[in-house]
Amino acid sequence: MLLFSTQRISSRLSAQHLQKCNLTGKSGHLIKMFDIWNILGIEETSDTDKLKMAYRAKLSEHNPEDDPEGFKALRRAYEEAVRRATETASFGVPEEEEETEGDLTDPQNSRDFKKALELLYRDFYRRIDPEEWKKLLSTGFAISLDTSGEALDTLLHFFSEHHFIPQYIYKLAADTYYIKDRRRELSESYPRDLIDYVINNAKFRDAVDYRLFSGPAEADYDGYLKRFFELDNAIKLLKIPEQEKMIEELSESPIKNPCFEMNICRSLIQRKKFDEALEIAERLMESLPENLSVIICRGDVSLAKGDCDEAESFYQKALMLDPEYFVTKLRICEVRMRLDKPVEAKEELTEIAKERPYDNYIRAMIKKCNEMIIEKNLVRLRDELSPSEEHRVKLDTGWAYYQSYDSAEVLKLLQSFEPLPDEVIEYNNLKGRACLIIEDADGALVCFERWMTELQEMEAQGLSDEESLKQLKRKPYVNYLIGAAFFIKKNYKEAEKYVDISLKADHDEIIASKEMKCEILFWERRYSDCIDFCRELLLDEDNFVAEFYIARSLFELGNYQKALEASAKVRRIYPYSVLPYNLEMNLFIKVKQYDDAKLVIDGYNRLNPESILCDMMRAKILIQRDDDYEGALKLLQGIDITRPDSDIERKEEYYILLGECLENTNDFKNAEDSYKKAVTTDPDNREVHRRLGLVYRKMLRFPEAIAAYSRQIELAPRDTDYLFRAITYKILGDYKKAADDYDTVMRFTEPEGYVYTLAGENKLMMDKYKEAIELFKKGAEKADKALDRDRASHGLANAYRLNEEYSKAEEVLKELCNEAGDKPKAVFAYASLLKFLGRFKEAETAVGSLLYSSHKVDGKVYEELCDIKCKAGEIEAAEKLYKKAGSEGIDTAPLAFHLGQAYLDAKEFAKAEKYFIISSESRDFCAFSELAEAAAGQFGGKTRVRRYSDQYLKLSEGKDKPEVKIDTARLFRIDKDYDKAERLLREALHMTRCGGCNMSCCGEAYKELCKLYIVSKQRDKLPETLRLARRYMGYDAWIEGCIRKEMQ
Repeated sequence: MLLFSTQRISSRLSAQHLQKCNLTGKSGHLIKMFDIWNILGIEETSDTDKLKMAYRAKLSEHNPEDDPEGFKALRRAYEEAVRRATETASFGVPEEEEETEGDLTDPQNSRDFKKALELLYRDFYRRIDPEEWKKLLSTGFAISLDTSGEALDTLLHFFSEHHFIPQYIYKLAADTYYIKDRRRELSESYPRDLIDYVINNAKFRDAVDYRLFSGPAEADYDGYLKRFFELDNAIKLLKIPEQEKMIEELSESPIKNPCFEMNICRSLIQRKKFDEALEIAERLMESLPENLSVIICRGDVSLAKGDCDEAESFYQKALMLDPEYFVTKLRICEVRMRLDKPVEAKEELTEIAKERPYDNYIRAMIKKCNEMIIEKNLVRLRDELSPSEEHRVKLDTGWAYYQSYDSAEVLKLLQSFEPLPDEVIEYNNLKGRACLIIEDADGALVCFERWMTELQEMEAQGLSDEESLKQLKRKPYVNYLIGAAFFIKKNYKEAEKYVDISLKADHDEIIASKEMKCEILFWERRYSDCIDFCRELLLDEDNFVAEFYIARSLFELGNYQKALEASAKVRRIYPYSVLPYNLEMNLFIKVKQYDDAKLVIDGYNRLNPESILCDMMRAKILIQRDDDYEGALKLLQGIDITRPDSDIERKEEYYILLGECLENTNDFKNAEDSYKKAVTTDPDNREVHRRLGLVYRKMLRFPEAIAAYSRQIELAPRDTDYLFRAITYKILGDYKKAADDYDTVMRFTEPEGYVYTLAGENKLMMDKYKEAIELFKKGAEKADKALDRDRASHGLANAYRLNEEYSKAEEVLKELCNEAGDKPKAVFAYASLLKFLGRFKEAETAVGSLLYSSHKVDGKVYEELCDIKCKAGEIEAAEKLYKKAGSEGIDTAPLAFHLGQAYLDAKEFAKAEKYFIISSESRDFCAFSELAEAAAGQFGGKTRVRRYSDQYLKLSEGKDKPEVKIDTARLFRIDKDYDKAERLLREALHMTRCGGCNMSCCGEAYKELCKLYIVSKQRDKLPETLRLARRYMGYDAWIEGCIRKEMQ
């Protein structure tokens, strides 16, 4: 929220600003000439052949289809350059050789009217003669209903290119064509900058009085004026060496003007040469006793010498000549301040500030007045005062603190007393506004509602005295303030309701209400409405807030070129505000023009050397351009975001950037803390919850990740938010919710192929094989990357296998073996299917093709070959492979585990125990439950059974996974606690799958159930369990043996 209302802007645009601009046509934009040559990539020229060559060369960089904005800018620059080149050629013809179609004193068309203007401008003394202009602007072509529009069009183009023209000439033109009254209408056809340029130049005094010029007609007056304005600027910037050089140059010119002597006088004052300055000022007073500027100059000398009374007498005389001239008013305020009358000075300065809200000099003077008032009043409060006097002094001091942006001192003062009945309104006005500054919205609402209650009671009582009527007129303003409090609370609907009420009645602060409306529309993300409302406001007068929110809305809408142009207007209105610089930094970073972003950053840093925003933006560039998170983190950690003078508008932006750096340097805990601070600053931030979700996933805190993604989806959902939440739900085993989120992504977007694959994998876990098959097909079809396509194909093969469509699964896997990027993975998957189907020889051949290959997967090949042999019941062949692998330096632990399982199924318990011990020696995993079963089958193995069981129960404590339940069930089976064993196995069958498993049910659990039913003699349950074990495990020698026995 921009708490300090802009009210009105009435500053005259500089000639230099318009010199850099030109019209492209009636509906065109002002184009900076520097940008034209930059865009075309050449030096300024009027050679049309060179322009064509440059244009054609640049076309290759800005294809209309790939870069429409760049093409438009290029085309606009080329057309403008050609137009200027044509005009230059036209105006370069010597005057005596020009062909005219008629009498230029009475032009009949726009061409002759334009030539008449050019001739008038070339003759300096005709140019500054209002009678010459009156004659031209009263000709038939200039005022006729049929042709006056053409005349105005020609005149506006002329004004955009010719700048050394007196104020009274602009006023004559503005009055002739009613330009101020037609501002809204003309702004629809011409750049508003140009219309305001003419209006402001017609309103404000010139820095030089053109009527006082003397000198030869053929002299270079434009050159003199250019140097004069440079001197004027050097004096404003206190550049004394430059002043001396320019004064020497201008003194030698044959052109004379008393305004130059006034500038010499100002320069001498800066150099403290008061006597010399006084001599010049006195001489000017003798020759021009009624000249306003001369009188002010004479007062300045007196003020510099410390004679305030004499200075004021001159300023008062000047004020009588022009009561509205703000420079005179400012000088009188300076006198008041020197005479220790800050209250009087402040009152006058406050009125001046309404007309010139962006003038930093006026702001600085008001601040100084407030400091003086505070100092005097704090001394006065030490005296014995009546309650009403004490309250008055405290209220006055409070207002001074408030205008010095020190709300803490305001509230401290106001808490020291309770207001008297006639102070309630002012007390709550001041307190509420101080609360707004520190963003205490609730405190502000209490004050404003009390104020509103007082006004409503006045209305109910029908009070009609002058003071009551004055207070009642402020009712719309109170509604605006209530709206501002709701705005801070981010309750934009309530804010808009109250602001709309305030807009229904005209009041002194209506501009503030309109500005608030602009802000509300923007933060409600009604960007088009915001632009329309801002433009409506700008039709009446320039306004910083309206221009800024147009620029900001254009940025959010992705219209970056127009956003940049709009931001430049904001900077022109108030060049010291951080807001347009911040917007331009973000804009250039957004479009990856990092060098331009750095130029803006460096420019603003020169303006504000203490800026912390600049460091934050430099960090952003390091992240986005260089992926240098460590460098960015160092910059960000050097920022004190709590500084009272912080120029970072949104603290949450800083915290999010800091969190991103911490996250990418693997400091997840501090990243979480930083993101949480962003949430505290802005709970409804549309980005931070997404980042929190990602950090929680990396920290394996999945329930918190779900909560973060859910909040993000409430605020500003993207398809990726649903996608990441779906993935997290799947990790937690909540497949139904995961499926809902995948469906949302697929229904409302055109996702990439991998999304269908993920959704398919989730469907497998829900036993919905047919749906999974269709999703995997889409995943493969839409996949752009080979890896994504392979993953979808693997998923499809698995879905076919689970749906018992084994031939289709085989077909997919065969194709993968020939085409997949990861051939070993495809071959192992194919072999797994063959092994599942009991086609062990084919499986062995497929896996064997990888042995000693360039893929270097020999260890995995040996493991798979050993498992194939074990599953086939060929234990001796498996042992030979085990020995061969050992001789070749292969890690034999995985092979030993398969052998252990095979010997366990064969009830050769001693060999099984031996291999399980070997398998545990070089692996983190230790098969304690299998060891316990192997020990239990041997004579004298009870002690080892207990030791293995205790070790397993100790290691598995607190773990809740299917494999843990299966192993624990095995121990209960050994202990003959069959009920507990069965319960655990049933639980395992309904749990989330183990990591990496794509089976919808656990075959190992069914196999263990079979063993349980055999030993517990529950033969009635065995056939169905054996069927399911085979269904989910595939061919297994032990299961096949059991089936054969059952069939007998």
